[in-house]
Amino acid sequence: MGQPGSGKTRCVLMPLMESILEATGNERNKKCSLIVIDPKNELAGFVREALSRVGRSDDLIVVQPGESWYNPLSSPFLTEAEMPEKIITWASNTNRSVQRRSTGDGEYWANAQRALLSAIIGTTRAIHGKLTFTLLNQVFRQIEGFRKVGEASRWLEMQQVPEAAIRGITEYLALPLDTTRPCVSNSVSSVLYFWASEPLSGLTTENDDLPGIDPVDIIHEGKVVVVGCSGSAYGVSITPFLLALKEHFFGVLLSRDQVEVKDGETWIPINQTRPVFVVADEFQAYVSPDSSAGEFMALDRLRGFNAGMLCATQSLSSLESVLGASIHATRLVSLLSNQLFLSNICPSTAIQAEHILGKKKVKNYQTDCSRQIPAPVLFRTTRGRAKRSHGHRIAFTHEVPRVDAGTLAAMKTGQFWARLADGTVHTKKAPFISINSSK
Repeated sequence: MGQPGSGKTRCVLMPLMESILEATGNERNKKCSLIVIDPKNELAGFVREALSRVGRSDDLIVVQPGESWYNPLSSPFLTEAEMPEKIITWASNTNRSVQRRSTGDGEYWANAQRALLSAIIGTTRAIHGKLTFTLLNQVFRQIEGFRKVGEASRWLEMQQVPEAAIRGITEYLALPLDTTRPCVSNSVSSVLYFWASEPLSGLTTENDDLPGIDPVDIIHEGKVVVVGCSGSAYGVSITPFLLALKEHFFGVLLSRDQVEVKDGETWIPINQTRPVFVVADEFQAYVSPDSSAGEFMALDRLRGFNAGMLCATQSLSSLESVLGASIHATRLVSLLSNQLFLSNICPSTAIQAEHILGKKKVKNYQTDCSRQIPAPVLFRTTRGRAKRSHGHRIAFTHEVPRVDAGTLAAMKTGQFWARLADGTVHTKKAPFISINSSK
Protein backbone atom coordinates (compact mmCIF):
# COMPACT_ATOMS: atom_id res chain seq x y z
CA MET A 1 0.00 0.00 0.00
CA GLY A 2 1.52 3.28 -1.07
CA GLN A 3 0.74 6.38 -3.05
CA PRO A 4 1.75 6.89 -6.70
CA GLY A 5 5.50 6.76 -7.20
CA SER A 6 6.28 4.95 -3.94
CA GLY A 7 7.46 1.75 -5.65
CA LYS A 8 4.54 -0.68 -5.25
CA THR A 9 4.91 -2.21 -8.70
CA ARG A 10 8.61 -1.99 -9.47
CA CYS A 11 10.09 -2.47 -6.01
CA VAL A 12 7.63 -4.98 -4.54
CA LEU A 13 5.37 -6.79 -7.03
CA MET A 14 8.04 -7.35 -9.68
CA PRO A 15 10.68 -8.86 -7.33
CA LEU A 16 8.04 -11.01 -5.64
CA MET A 17 6.72 -12.39 -8.94
CA GLU A 18 10.25 -13.08 -10.14
CA SER A 19 11.02 -14.95 -6.92
CA ILE A 20 7.82 -17.00 -7.21
CA LEU A 21 8.63 -18.03 -10.79
CA GLU A 22 12.20 -18.97 -9.89
CA ALA A 23 11.17 -20.91 -6.78
CA THR A 24 8.45 -22.97 -8.50
CA GLY A 25 10.54 -23.78 -11.57
CA ASN A 26 9.39 -25.43 -14.77
CA GLU A 27 8.42 -28.94 -13.69
CA ARG A 28 5.17 -29.85 -15.40
CA ASN A 29 3.06 -30.61 -12.34
CA LYS A 30 4.69 -28.17 -9.92
CA LYS A 31 5.22 -24.92 -11.81
CA CYS A 32 2.95 -22.13 -10.61
CA SER A 33 0.02 -20.46 -12.32
CA LEU A 34 -0.17 -16.66 -12.24
CA ILE A 35 -3.14 -14.43 -13.01
CA VAL A 36 -1.68 -10.93 -13.38
CA ILE A 37 -3.96 -7.89 -13.71
CA ASP A 38 -1.94 -5.01 -15.12
CA PRO A 39 -3.96 -1.75 -15.35
CA LYS A 40 -0.84 0.38 -15.91
CA ASN A 41 0.49 -1.84 -18.70
CA GLU A 42 3.84 -2.23 -16.91
CA LEU A 43 3.93 -5.94 -16.09
CA ALA A 44 3.36 -7.75 -19.40
CA GLY A 45 6.91 -7.19 -20.69
CA PHE A 46 8.40 -7.95 -17.30
CA VAL A 47 6.46 -11.23 -16.96
CA ARG A 48 7.45 -12.26 -20.49
CA GLU A 49 11.16 -11.78 -19.67
CA ALA A 50 10.85 -13.51 -16.27
CA LEU A 51 9.14 -16.52 -17.88
CA SER A 52 11.84 -16.69 -20.54
CA ARG A 53 14.54 -16.90 -17.85
CA VAL A 54 12.92 -19.99 -16.32
CA GLY A 55 12.12 -21.63 -19.68
CA ARG A 56 8.38 -20.99 -19.60
CA SER A 57 7.85 -18.63 -22.55
CA ASP A 58 5.13 -20.90 -24.01
CA ASP A 59 3.05 -20.59 -20.83
CA LEU A 60 2.24 -16.89 -21.31
CA ILE A 61 -1.23 -15.78 -22.41
CA VAL A 62 -1.84 -12.05 -22.80
CA VAL A 63 -5.46 -10.91 -22.60
CA GLN A 64 -5.82 -8.05 -25.06
CA PRO A 65 -7.98 -7.49 -28.16
CA GLY A 66 -6.45 -9.53 -30.97
CA GLU A 67 -4.48 -11.74 -28.56
CA SER A 68 -7.15 -13.86 -26.82
CA TRP A 69 -10.78 -13.74 -25.66
CA TYR A 70 -12.89 -14.67 -22.65
CA ASN A 71 -16.65 -15.15 -22.27
CA PRO A 72 -17.71 -13.67 -18.89
CA LEU A 73 -20.92 -15.72 -18.97
CA SER A 74 -19.09 -19.04 -19.30
CA SER A 75 -18.42 -19.56 -15.60
CA PRO A 76 -20.05 -22.78 -14.33
CA PHE A 77 -20.31 -21.12 -10.92
CA LEU A 78 -22.77 -18.57 -12.32
CA THR A 79 -26.31 -19.94 -12.46
CA GLU A 80 -28.90 -18.57 -14.85
CA ALA A 81 -30.93 -17.27 -11.90
CA GLU A 82 -27.92 -15.29 -10.64
CA MET A 83 -26.95 -13.83 -14.02
CA PRO A 84 -29.28 -10.78 -14.10
CA GLU A 85 -28.01 -9.50 -10.74
CA LYS A 86 -24.40 -10.29 -11.66
CA ILE A 87 -24.65 -8.45 -15.00
CA ILE A 88 -26.07 -5.41 -13.17
CA THR A 89 -23.27 -5.56 -10.57
CA TRP A 90 -20.55 -5.74 -13.22
CA ALA A 91 -22.03 -2.79 -15.10
CA SER A 92 -22.32 -0.64 -11.99
CA ASN A 93 -18.51 -0.79 -11.69
CA THR A 94 -17.63 0.99 -14.92
CA ASN A 95 -17.75 4.62 -15.99
CA ARG A 96 -19.25 3.42 -19.27
CA SER A 97 -22.54 2.71 -17.52
CA VAL A 98 -23.72 6.29 -17.35
CA GLN A 99 -27.46 5.83 -17.71
CA ARG A 100 -29.66 5.86 -14.64
CA ARG A 101 -33.01 4.33 -13.80
CA SER A 102 -35.97 6.66 -13.99
CA THR A 103 -37.16 8.32 -10.83
CA GLY A 104 -40.02 6.77 -8.92
CA ASP A 105 -40.35 3.59 -6.97
CA GLY A 106 -36.80 2.23 -7.00
CA GLU A 107 -37.83 -1.32 -6.20
CA TYR A 108 -40.29 -1.38 -9.10
CA TRP A 109 -37.68 -0.28 -11.64
CA ALA A 110 -35.07 -2.68 -10.26
CA ASN A 111 -37.51 -5.60 -10.48
CA ALA A 112 -38.55 -4.61 -14.01
CA GLN A 113 -34.91 -4.46 -15.09
CA ARG A 114 -34.12 -7.87 -13.59
CA ALA A 115 -37.27 -9.44 -15.06
CA LEU A 116 -36.47 -8.30 -18.61
CA LEU A 117 -32.81 -9.34 -18.29
CA SER A 118 -33.88 -12.77 -17.07
CA ALA A 119 -36.25 -13.14 -20.02
CA ILE A 120 -33.51 -12.13 -22.48
CA ILE A 121 -31.13 -14.68 -20.95
CA GLY A 122 -33.71 -17.49 -21.15
CA THR A 123 -34.62 -16.60 -24.73
CA THR A 124 -30.98 -16.43 -25.83
CA ARG A 125 -30.17 -19.84 -24.40
CA ALA A 126 -33.26 -21.36 -26.04
CA ILE A 127 -32.39 -19.95 -29.47
CA HIS A 128 -28.60 -20.27 -29.53
CA GLY A 129 -27.87 -22.94 -26.92
CA LYS A 130 -25.25 -20.73 -25.21
CA LEU A 131 -24.81 -17.30 -23.69
CA THR A 132 -22.51 -14.48 -24.76
CA PHE A 133 -22.97 -10.73 -24.50
CA THR A 134 -23.00 -10.50 -28.29
CA LEU A 135 -25.97 -12.89 -28.44
CA LEU A 136 -27.76 -11.19 -25.53
CA ASN A 137 -27.55 -7.87 -27.36
CA GLN A 138 -28.86 -9.45 -30.58
CA VAL A 139 -31.89 -10.92 -28.81
CA PHE A 140 -32.51 -7.66 -26.94
CA ARG A 141 -32.55 -5.72 -30.23
CA GLN A 142 -34.95 -8.30 -31.66
CA ILE A 143 -37.32 -7.85 -28.73
CA GLU A 144 -37.04 -4.07 -28.96
CA GLY A 145 -38.22 -4.29 -32.56
CA PHE A 146 -41.68 -5.57 -31.55
CA ARG A 147 -44.33 -2.96 -30.88
CA LYS A 148 -47.08 -5.31 -29.74
CA VAL A 149 -47.34 -8.51 -27.75
CA GLY A 150 -48.93 -10.38 -30.68
CA GLU A 151 -45.95 -9.79 -32.94
CA ALA A 152 -43.56 -11.27 -30.39
CA SER A 153 -45.80 -14.22 -29.44
CA ARG A 154 -45.54 -15.89 -32.84
CA TRP A 155 -41.77 -15.45 -32.91
CA LEU A 156 -41.34 -16.80 -29.36
CA GLU A 157 -43.45 -19.88 -30.10
CA MET A 158 -41.38 -20.65 -33.18
CA GLN A 159 -38.17 -20.43 -31.15
CA GLN A 160 -39.48 -22.74 -28.38
CA VAL A 161 -38.70 -20.20 -25.67
CA PRO A 162 -39.41 -21.29 -22.05
CA GLU A 163 -42.67 -20.13 -20.47
CA ALA A 164 -40.92 -17.99 -17.87
CA ALA A 165 -39.03 -16.05 -20.58
CA ILE A 166 -42.21 -15.66 -22.67
CA ARG A 167 -44.01 -14.27 -19.64
CA GLY A 168 -41.22 -11.77 -18.93
CA ILE A 169 -41.12 -10.49 -22.52
CA THR A 170 -44.92 -10.31 -22.72
CA GLU A 171 -45.08 -8.23 -19.53
CA TYR A 172 -42.43 -5.90 -20.89
CA LEU A 173 -44.14 -5.39 -24.25
CA ALA A 174 -47.44 -4.72 -22.46
CA LEU A 175 -45.98 -1.63 -20.77
CA PRO A 176 -47.00 1.80 -22.16
CA LEU A 177 -44.89 2.38 -25.27
CA ASP A 178 -44.29 6.08 -24.69
CA THR A 179 -43.64 6.14 -20.93
CA THR A 180 -42.74 3.11 -18.80
CA ARG A 181 -41.38 0.84 -21.53
CA PRO A 182 -38.55 3.20 -22.65
CA CYS A 183 -37.42 3.57 -19.02
CA VAL A 184 -37.14 -0.20 -18.54
CA SER A 185 -35.46 -0.51 -21.94
CA ASN A 186 -32.87 2.13 -21.02
CA SER A 187 -32.08 0.41 -17.72
CA VAL A 188 -31.35 -2.86 -19.56
CA SER A 189 -29.43 -1.25 -22.41
CA SER A 190 -27.18 0.49 -19.86
CA VAL A 191 -25.93 -2.89 -18.61
CA LEU A 192 -25.75 -4.69 -21.98
CA TYR A 193 -24.82 -2.35 -24.81
CA PHE A 194 -21.33 -1.33 -23.63
CA TRP A 195 -20.28 -5.00 -23.95
CA ALA A 196 -20.89 -4.62 -27.69
CA SER A 197 -18.45 -1.68 -27.93
CA GLU A 198 -14.66 -1.61 -27.90
CA PRO A 199 -12.64 -2.54 -25.98
CA LEU A 200 -15.00 -5.06 -24.33
CA SER A 201 -16.33 -6.47 -27.60
CA GLY A 202 -12.78 -7.27 -28.73
CA LEU A 203 -12.08 -9.06 -25.46
CA THR A 204 -15.29 -11.10 -25.25
CA THR A 205 -16.16 -12.04 -28.84
CA GLU A 206 -15.40 -15.69 -29.65
CA ASN A 207 -12.66 -16.12 -32.24
CA ASP A 208 -11.54 -19.55 -33.43
CA ASP A 209 -8.17 -18.13 -34.48
CA LEU A 210 -7.33 -16.94 -30.95
CA PRO A 211 -6.97 -18.84 -27.67
CA GLY A 212 -9.95 -18.66 -25.34
CA ILE A 213 -9.36 -18.12 -21.62
CA ASP A 214 -10.56 -21.04 -19.49
CA PRO A 215 -9.58 -20.68 -15.80
CA VAL A 216 -9.76 -24.46 -15.31
CA ASP A 217 -7.17 -25.08 -18.02
CA ILE A 218 -5.02 -22.18 -16.80
CA ILE A 219 -4.78 -23.65 -13.30
CA HIS A 220 -4.51 -27.30 -14.35
CA GLU A 221 -1.80 -26.73 -16.97
CA GLY A 222 0.20 -24.06 -15.13
CA LYS A 223 -0.33 -21.12 -17.48
CA VAL A 224 0.43 -17.46 -16.78
CA VAL A 225 -2.28 -14.98 -17.77
CA VAL A 226 -1.58 -11.24 -18.01
CA VAL A 227 -4.56 -8.93 -18.47
CA GLY A 228 -2.80 -5.95 -20.03
CA CYS A 229 -4.30 -2.48 -20.35
CA SER A 230 -3.12 0.16 -22.80
CA GLY A 231 -3.91 3.13 -20.57
CA SER A 232 -5.82 4.31 -17.53
CA ALA A 233 -9.04 5.01 -19.45
CA TYR A 234 -8.86 1.57 -21.05
CA GLY A 235 -8.29 0.00 -17.65
CA VAL A 236 -11.41 1.62 -16.22
CA SER A 237 -13.56 0.70 -19.21
CA ILE A 238 -12.80 -3.02 -18.86
CA THR A 239 -13.56 -3.13 -15.13
CA PRO A 240 -16.62 -5.39 -15.65
CA PHE A 241 -14.41 -7.80 -17.60
CA LEU A 242 -11.81 -7.84 -14.82
CA LEU A 243 -14.47 -8.49 -12.16
CA ALA A 244 -15.95 -11.39 -14.12
CA LEU A 245 -12.59 -13.02 -14.89
CA LYS A 246 -11.33 -12.63 -11.32
CA GLU A 247 -14.49 -14.11 -9.79
CA HIS A 248 -14.33 -17.05 -12.23
CA PHE A 249 -10.75 -17.79 -11.14
CA PHE A 250 -11.75 -17.56 -7.47
CA GLY A 251 -14.59 -20.02 -8.10
CA VAL A 252 -12.25 -22.56 -9.70
CA LEU A 253 -9.61 -22.15 -6.97
CA LEU A 254 -12.06 -22.63 -4.14
CA SER A 255 -13.65 -25.68 -5.83
CA ARG A 256 -10.37 -27.28 -6.83
CA ASP A 257 -11.05 -30.38 -4.76
CA GLN A 258 -14.26 -30.99 -6.78
CA VAL A 259 -13.19 -30.03 -10.32
CA GLU A 260 -12.27 -32.62 -12.96
CA VAL A 261 -10.67 -32.13 -16.39
CA LYS A 262 -10.77 -34.36 -19.45
CA ASP A 263 -7.58 -36.34 -20.15
CA GLY A 264 -8.06 -38.24 -23.41
CA GLU A 265 -11.19 -40.33 -22.93
CA THR A 266 -11.22 -40.14 -19.13
CA TRP A 267 -11.84 -37.48 -16.50
CA ILE A 268 -9.21 -36.81 -13.84
CA PRO A 269 -9.11 -34.42 -10.83
CA ILE A 270 -7.66 -30.99 -11.54
CA ASN A 271 -4.09 -30.44 -10.31
CA GLN A 272 -4.52 -30.05 -6.53
CA THR A 273 -0.99 -29.03 -5.56
CA ARG A 274 -0.01 -26.43 -8.15
CA PRO A 275 0.66 -23.03 -6.51
CA VAL A 276 -1.64 -20.35 -7.92
CA PHE A 277 -1.22 -16.61 -7.35
CA VAL A 278 -3.48 -13.73 -8.32
CA VAL A 279 -1.41 -10.55 -8.75
CA ALA A 280 -3.58 -7.43 -8.62
CA ASP A 281 -1.87 -4.11 -9.32
CA GLU A 282 -3.93 -0.95 -8.66
CA PHE A 283 -6.29 -3.26 -6.83
CA GLN A 284 -8.77 -0.52 -5.90
CA ALA A 285 -9.86 -0.10 -9.53
CA TYR A 286 -11.56 -3.49 -9.78
CA VAL A 287 -12.10 -4.85 -6.27
CA SER A 288 -15.26 -6.99 -6.24
CA PRO A 289 -18.09 -5.40 -4.25
CA ASP A 290 -19.85 -8.79 -4.10
CA SER A 291 -18.91 -10.38 -0.78
CA SER A 292 -20.24 -13.78 -1.91
CA ALA A 293 -17.94 -14.07 -4.95
CA GLY A 294 -15.11 -11.59 -4.55
CA GLU A 295 -12.07 -11.06 -2.37
CA PHE A 296 -13.94 -11.17 0.94
CA MET A 297 -14.93 -14.76 0.30
CA ALA A 298 -11.76 -15.85 -1.50
CA LEU A 299 -9.08 -14.43 0.80
CA ASP A 300 -10.65 -16.10 3.79
CA ARG A 301 -10.21 -19.53 2.21
CA LEU A 302 -7.36 -19.37 -0.30
CA ARG A 303 -4.71 -20.47 2.19
CA GLY A 304 -6.22 -23.95 2.26
CA PHE A 305 -6.01 -24.31 -1.51
CA ASN A 306 -2.29 -23.69 -2.09
CA ALA A 307 -3.06 -20.27 -3.51
CA GLY A 308 -2.45 -16.65 -2.64
CA MET A 309 -3.04 -13.08 -3.71
CA LEU A 310 -0.65 -10.13 -4.06
CA CYS A 311 -2.45 -6.78 -4.05
CA ALA A 312 -1.10 -3.27 -4.57
CA THR A 313 -3.32 -0.29 -3.83
CA GLN A 314 -2.83 3.38 -3.09
CA SER A 315 -4.63 3.75 0.24
CA LEU A 316 -7.53 2.57 2.34
CA SER A 317 -9.51 5.60 1.18
CA SER A 318 -9.39 4.36 -2.41
CA LEU A 319 -10.85 1.02 -1.27
CA GLU A 320 -13.47 2.78 0.86
CA SER A 321 -14.74 4.66 -2.19
CA VAL A 322 -15.50 1.33 -3.88
CA LEU A 323 -16.71 -0.69 -0.90
CA GLY A 324 -18.76 2.12 0.62
CA ALA A 325 -17.50 2.03 4.20
CA SER A 326 -14.19 2.16 6.02
CA ILE A 327 -15.02 -0.97 8.02
CA HIS A 328 -15.24 -3.02 4.80
CA ALA A 329 -11.89 -1.69 3.54
CA THR A 330 -10.18 -2.40 6.87
CA ARG A 331 -11.63 -5.91 6.97
CA LEU A 332 -10.49 -6.59 3.42
CA VAL A 333 -6.92 -5.47 4.16
CA SER A 334 -6.86 -7.53 7.36
CA LEU A 335 -7.66 -10.66 5.33
CA LEU A 336 -4.30 -10.24 3.59
CA SER A 337 -2.04 -11.96 6.09
CA ASN A 338 1.14 -9.99 5.23
CA GLN A 339 0.98 -6.24 4.87
CA LEU A 340 3.69 -3.94 3.56
CA PHE A 341 3.25 -0.17 3.89
CA LEU A 342 5.15 2.20 1.65
CA SER A 343 5.15 5.98 2.07
CA ASN A 344 1.56 7.18 2.38
CA ILE A 345 -0.17 10.17 3.96
CA CYS A 346 -3.77 8.93 3.65
CA PRO A 347 -5.50 9.39 7.06
CA SER A 348 -7.32 6.06 6.78
CA THR A 349 -4.06 4.29 6.06
CA ALA A 350 -2.48 5.93 9.10
CA ILE A 351 -5.29 4.42 11.19
CA GLN A 352 -4.39 1.01 9.78
CA ALA A 353 -0.82 1.68 10.90
CA GLU A 354 -2.21 2.27 14.40
CA HIS A 355 -3.74 -1.20 14.34
CA ILE A 356 -0.34 -2.69 13.51
CA LEU A 357 2.19 -0.54 15.37
CA GLY A 358 -0.02 0.51 18.28
CA LYS A 359 -1.94 3.72 18.78
CA LYS A 360 0.37 5.13 21.46
CA LYS A 361 3.48 4.72 19.32
CA VAL A 362 1.82 6.32 16.32
CA LYS A 363 0.52 9.21 18.43
CA ASN A 364 4.03 9.90 19.76
CA TYR A 365 5.42 9.95 16.23
CA GLN A 366 2.69 12.36 15.16
CA THR A 367 3.59 14.69 18.02
CA ASP A 368 7.29 14.49 17.28
CA CYS A 369 6.80 15.30 13.61
CA SER A 370 4.08 17.94 14.11
CA ARG A 371 2.14 16.36 11.26
CA GLN A 372 0.07 13.28 10.58
CA ILE A 373 2.23 10.20 10.39
CA PRO A 374 2.70 8.64 7.00
CA ALA A 375 2.08 4.93 7.09
CA PRO A 376 5.35 3.02 7.53
CA VAL A 377 7.68 3.52 5.26
CA LEU A 378 9.61 3.61 2.02
CA PHE A 379 11.75 6.70 1.59
CA ARG A 380 14.26 7.37 -1.08
CA THR A 381 16.29 9.31 1.47
CA THR A 382 16.10 9.62 5.24
CA ARG A 383 15.87 13.39 5.42
CA GLY A 384 13.79 14.62 8.31
CA ARG A 385 13.54 13.42 11.85
CA ALA A 386 14.26 9.90 13.01
CA LYS A 387 13.31 8.14 16.22
CA ARG A 388 14.56 4.84 17.64
CA SER A 389 12.11 2.78 19.67
CA HIS A 390 12.42 -0.83 20.85
CA GLY A 391 15.11 -1.48 18.27
CA HIS A 392 13.01 -0.15 15.36
CA ARG A 393 13.92 2.97 13.44
CA ILE A 394 11.37 5.01 11.54
CA ALA A 395 12.44 7.87 9.30
CA PHE A 396 10.09 10.63 8.19
CA THR A 397 10.27 13.17 5.43
CA HIS A 398 8.23 16.29 4.87
CA GLU A 399 8.24 15.65 1.16
CA VAL A 400 6.43 12.76 -0.53
CA PRO A 401 8.95 10.73 -2.56
CA ARG A 402 8.08 10.55 -6.23
CA VAL A 403 10.63 9.63 -8.88
CA ASP A 404 10.51 8.91 -12.57
CA ALA A 405 10.05 5.32 -13.73
CA GLY A 406 13.68 4.87 -14.78
CA THR A 407 15.05 5.99 -11.44
CA LEU A 408 12.45 3.95 -9.58
CA ALA A 409 13.35 0.82 -11.51
CA ALA A 410 16.98 1.24 -10.48
CA MET A 411 16.13 1.98 -6.86
CA LYS A 412 16.47 -1.29 -4.99
CA THR A 413 17.05 -0.12 -1.43
CA GLY A 414 14.90 1.60 1.15
CA GLN A 415 13.33 1.18 4.54
CA PHE A 416 9.98 -0.43 5.13
CA TRP A 417 7.74 -1.90 7.79
CA ALA A 418 5.98 -5.22 7.25
CA ARG A 419 3.39 -7.01 9.34
CA LEU A 420 3.68 -10.77 8.82
CA ALA A 421 1.17 -13.56 9.19
CA ASP A 422 2.38 -14.38 12.71
CA GLY A 423 1.40 -10.88 13.85
CA THR A 424 4.96 -9.61 14.30
CA VAL A 425 6.10 -6.29 12.90
CA HIS A 426 9.53 -5.98 11.28
CA THR A 427 11.55 -3.19 9.80
CA LYS A 428 14.31 -3.72 7.31
CA LYS A 429 16.70 -1.66 5.27
CA ALA A 430 17.87 -3.94 2.52
CA PRO A 431 17.65 -4.53 -1.23
CA PHE A 432 14.01 -4.95 -2.23
CA ILE A 433 15.03 -7.85 -4.42
CA SER A 434 15.44 -9.88 -1.20
CA ILE A 435 12.16 -8.80 0.37
CA ASN A 436 10.68 -12.26 -0.12
CA SER A 437 13.41 -13.92 1.91
CA SER A 438 13.39 -11.49 4.84
CA LYS A 439 11.55 -12.64 7.95
